[in-house]
Amino acid sequence: SLQRGTWYGLGLALGSNEVSLIDMVTAYHTIANGGAYIPPEVALTILDSQSQLIKPLPPVEPVQAISPAAAFLTTDILSDNNARTPMFGANSPLKLSRPAAAKTGTTTDFRDNWTLGFTRQLVVGVWTGNADGKVMRDVTGVTGAAPIWHNFMEAVLADPVLAQSLGTPSDENGAEKSTEADWEFHPPADVTLLPECPLRAGCRRDGSEYFSKAWLTLAGDGGPLADSFERQPVVPVQTNRYGGYWPIFCSNGEGEVRNALRLSNHLGLPGVRPPSVDAASVETADSIEGKSLPLINSISAVRTADNRYVVTFYPENELERIRKLRWGRHYGLSVSVGPCDTLQFYSVQPGDYWTRLASRYSVTLTELQAANPHAMREGGILLVGDRLLVPSGINLEVGDRGRFYTVQAGDSWMKIATEFNLPLKLLQLINPDMMRPNFILQPGDELFIPAGVPALR
Repeated sequence: SLQRGTWYGLGLALGSNEVSLIDMVTAYHTIANGGAYIPPEVALTILDSQSQLIKPLPPVEPVQAISPAAAFLTTDILSDNNARTPMFGANSPLKLSRPAAAKTGTTTDFRDNWTLGFTRQLVVGVWTGNADGKVMRDVTGVTGAAPIWHNFMEAVLADPVLAQSLGTPSDENGAEKSTEADWEFHPPADVTLLPECPLRAGCRRDGSEYFSKAWLTLAGDGGPLADSFERQPVVPVQTNRYGGYWPIFCSNGEGEVRNALRLSNHLGLPGVRPPSVDAASVETADSIEGKSLPLINSISAVRTADNRYVVTFYPENELERIRKLRWGRHYGLSVSVGPCDTLQFYSVQPGDYWTRLASRYSVTLTELQAANPHAMREGGILLVGDRLLVPSGINLEVGDRGRFYTVQAGDSWMKIATEFNLPLKLLQLINPDMMRPNFILQPGDELFIPAGVPALR
């Protein structure tokens, strides 16, 4: 079981720590109970041999662990049989004769598998595995635990006595007289149904979707999808050889009004246009002032025709936009990459090839190619003059511009970066000789502090 006050890390969401079946069922009960947590009890009442009440258990006050809106939205996701059909099929064991929310789980090497789920009246969790901990053979949550969960749920709901004990609607003889509405999950007061659906998403048949009122307040006038999608006049960033265009757009106040995936943290630094380096006279530098510079992560180096060394720093929001562009294109979405005047382009020079340019701009090969589908040809050939969309970087001269700082006792990388208002990653990568195990700095170390670095986000 998880211990309060213990740090488990984000991997907990993917099952990196062991929990008991009772803990899992309790968590699902909290969701089914509108977000209100009630500790599990072994018995609700204690009776003697004559079925007389000995001692009623004291009532337990529920604790609102999560909001009713969060509980309902989670339930709505887990009860969507259409959404899980592509993975499990339309008539998988997760589908009951009543509306039900359910989730499977399978651990590494098929050692354990789970199915947990609930109707409005009943929460059930099933674990399957070997008692000695040995792995099973290709038994997943949907093939091992799910059939048991399905059969148990259906058996309880079909038994008039058990169903009545759960509070399901029935007549005086115990026969069911319930309607579909009696079994549906009802949205709480802090949830609203709106005719809004993300592009290419599988929403309800009428195109509507549920949103929490708290989220609608935060979203404001932009609407509930404004953080992910936008509708405004846009123009294509690139055209193909036939005069058509790819679904990558930028905004300049003109063009056709379109719905497109919004890439948060748009490229470009507001109010800052990075100095340009003549691409025709640039070559990759192997070193800066005799010191090896790792061309990794978000920094690279070039040497200009007049032998100036320039380091180009790519802020994380720039790289993230290219990553999200690839994600959007993978799912067939139209993508808006932000204002047209913030975009950076590179003109392909003799000797350039995809992997070299990807390394220069601190992105992966697939990310760079996804941003430039117009330049994709058979054999992966780039042509001189191809205009490629690339991350915007900030160019910093190394050597003449800047100063050296002598490390004092008690200094740390973060302290120095904060003192000079520099990104920590930039400070470390521009001083590779000072990168020791455990990031230890020693008094007397000389760190280069570049000058003229604009405020980075």
